Amino acid sequence: MLKLGQVIQFNSEIGPLLKIVQKMANDFINFMVIYVLLLIMFSIVGNLNFLFDCPEFATLFDSFIVLMDSSMGNYDFGVMAQIENP
Repeated sequence: MLKLGQVIQFNSEIGPLLKIVQKMANDFINFMVIYVLLLIMFSIVGNLNFLFDCPEFATLFDSFIVLMDSSMGNYDFGVMAQIENP
């Protein structure tokens, strides 16, 4: 696969496209690292704040899953409506 990549790299039509995809992959990896770090930080804060009020935040992994679902657009407003303590 690497040998094929080296051969295609010097092709005049596909070579620039390959370089663009490599640069985009680097940017995507940087974005994913920052995204996961922010999710972990918000999971810790959510776990500390809602540990006793919401069963969805019972463990750190559950908090991570709830926040990842919310960041992807799967909002469940019923989770916050069940909190008794204002």
